[in-house]
Amino acid sequence: MGHEGENWFSLTLAGFRAAQVGHVGRARALWAEAERVAAGAFPGMPVHAVALTNLAAVTVCEVERDATHPSSAAWQAIRERAASEEMRLPARSSAFHLRLASRHADPFARFLRHRALSLAERGRWLAQANAFTRAGAPETLHRHLACEDAALAPMPRLLDAAVRAVRAGTLDRGGARDVLAAQVEDIATAGPPFGAPAPLGAQLEACLAFCAFAPLIDLICPQTEPDT
Repeated sequence: MGHEGENWFSLTLAGFRAAQVGHVGRARALWAEAERVAAGAFPGMPVHAVALTNLAAVTVCEVERDATHPSSAAWQAIRERAASEEMRLPARSSAFHLRLASRHADPFARFLRHRALSLAERGRWLAQANAFTRAGAPETLHRHLACEDAALAPMPRLLDAAVRAVRAGTLDRGGARDVLAAQVEDIATAGPPFGAPAPLGAQLEACLAFCAFAPLIDLICPQTEPDT
């Protein structure tokens, strides 16, 4: 991803580490800077949508049920891009898969497009969950978390566990700390996600695990509490 990508990654990871210990104001500042970097270097790319999603997790907003939040709009733009642009095979695929794709180009392109669309839709779902949390719309959030549309791609393991626990009302502050600590470790181990010129689908696959989840952060440090 180059220097800008490394900078985005460092700011994003530092924001997660700040949220992990309850320093929401620090996380907000770091994720705002990550968004500024992404907007300049990666406009319209998944890393920018992730930056907006993370910022939405720690920024109070006013949003009605059907309103479009900037983070949600960013994922929708990626979804529209996935619906129209050429689907390329990821460079890491084997020679076997390259031969297979060349013999079955149209079905394979449809598979890649469907996967990219479902990943973008999952990103938008997470962004909306964050916006509803920060807007103080618990009933809307509850309905949103209960929705499992078939068009949504599976969530990364830790986010899925967090959403299921929040939905069931079984996640407490200690559990939230454990989940977020594990997510921080996963992000640090993974390193920077793919950027241009990686195919859109590969970027989306790598980026979803970098999304913050506002209800998780709230359990660690409710937004009504001062940063300490």
